[in-house]
Amino acid sequence: MAKDSLAIRISARQWIGLCALAGGYFIALLDLTIINLAVPSLTRDLGASTAQVFWAVNSYGLVLALAIIPSGRLGDRFGHRRLFHLGTIILAAASLACGVATSPFVLIAGRFLQGLGAGMLVPQTLTLIGVTFPEKIRGRAVGIWGSIAGTASIIGPLAGGVLIDGLSWRWVFLINLPIAALVVVLGLRSLPIEMARSVRLDLVGTFLAGIGLVALLYGCLQGPHAGWDLLTIACLPFAVFCLFVFFRYERRVDPAHAVFPQSLRRNPRFLVAAVFGLFAALGVFALTFLVSNYIQSVLGQTAFWAGAALAPASIASVVTAPIAGRWVDEGEARLVLQIGFGASAVGTALSMLIAAMGGSWVWFLGATVVFGIGNGFVMAPLTTVGMTALRGDEFGAASSLLNVLRQAGPVLGGAVVGLLMQMLAAMPTEVDPLGISSSVVAWVLGVPLLLFIVGLFVYSLVPRSLVSAID
Repeated sequence: MAKDSLAIRISARQWIGLCALAGGYFIALLDLTIINLAVPSLTRDLGASTAQVFWAVNSYGLVLALAIIPSGRLGDRFGHRRLFHLGTIILAAASLACGVATSPFVLIAGRFLQGLGAGMLVPQTLTLIGVTFPEKIRGRAVGIWGSIAGTASIIGPLAGGVLIDGLSWRWVFLINLPIAALVVVLGLRSLPIEMARSVRLDLVGTFLAGIGLVALLYGCLQGPHAGWDLLTIACLPFAVFCLFVFFRYERRVDPAHAVFPQSLRRNPRFLVAAVFGLFAALGVFALTFLVSNYIQSVLGQTAFWAGAALAPASIASVVTAPIAGRWVDEGEARLVLQIGFGASAVGTALSMLIAAMGGSWVWFLGATVVFGIGNGFVMAPLTTVGMTALRGDEFGAASSLLNVLRQAGPVLGGAVVGLLMQMLAAMPTEVDPLGISSSVVAWVLGVPLLLFIVGLFVYSLVPRSLVSAID
């Protein structure tokens, strides 16, 4: 009896720890998308330019992507529990700064700091689950942790709409504070303390990749705003140069510490899956950003209805992802990815048609369901295909790199969408602070449509060896 009671007591502490980890992961994912609904409101309140808006949207994802790899290894050095709590506190403090911002500069700075906090905590969550839960129940715990991503994507649009319409855009940031406080309290009471160990970091590789992405983002976002002066024009070739040097440098780094080990660069299945995972993430950002702002700025609807139009996509993705995973396990990876990219293309094309015709937000409900089905059949299956047949010592670097590319997708999407919108948009007005129109939204949606069509084409023609998840 005493043994059973002890088991129950230990189990309760483990689940409290999982709640803390899931809560931190939840707010990190929530801040990736919830700001999209607030764009028209914060643009009017802060008087932000289109370039500043996109900096506020994309700076979070940029820093999050860059911080993931060094933060995972810093967790080995200083303790994953300590890094998780420190990241949560930084994210909360930055959320407060964003919530009380009185200028675009303060908001952008706060978003950079938010990304740093999220980048510190996200890599620790899965490691701490492995430390906290024994092997027999670890799979269940990881499943719950993974489902948080779907929950955040569903709740984000709806909660964002309610907070913006009922209170203010500032509450999409301030809502993080009570959640973060609860996460820290629960984590301090339940998460284990690990022994620190010495590790090496590929700081040069991380810096080169980071400075290249920042230069690319700066050139795309500031170019139209600054009239393509010498600095913004120079940023684009400089970004290409930095990324070229990054790939050359990674050839000489010890594979155990490299951001992009040579063995992964020579694995065509991993490379194809990684590239199209980046494209898919870019497409998801482009569609959700454009549709939410079309509904508010062009149709004049509230943020809640914009969120309601996007929520079906998240629900459809959560429902279909397990089905896609089962089919991949049964050897139908090619069919799954064909369905995924095909449905994503159809959903994007329908959204283009609705925007071009000036259709009501209600019409997007069907289009986003189709798009969500495609997303469920693309994102996780690409990860499974890319990770298949890797050696055990490659899992860590491959997982980190796939995560980085998934976070870089929205950043690059923001750069492309921001560049095109500034080139095509009309003069901003009080009702439409971004100056977008039905035709602008329809034209820019052509970017994700093209990427999804390319994905459908590639995964219909590539050899089985680059698609099958079963060897």
